[in-house]
Amino acid sequence: IEGAVQDIPGALVDQLKVGGRIVAIFLEGALGTARVGYKDRQGVSWRFAFNAAAPVLPGFEKQREFAL
Repeated sequence: IEGAVQDIPGALVDQLKVGGRIVAIFLEGALGTARVGYKDRQGVSWRFAFNAAAPVLPGFEKQREFAL
């Protein structure tokens, strides 16, 4: 993914085959972390790679949830 994300849509993860990889910068505050995701039969497990920063891409913002 060429930019930062706050969330990765399930539709994108569903395109990965078992054994596939995905790399993304997860932005949490001012500094993000680059992570590599490995897909297995249970889903995707993420591993830290390095610290990074990039603008959040449109469509990859974290969905706001209703809270009282």
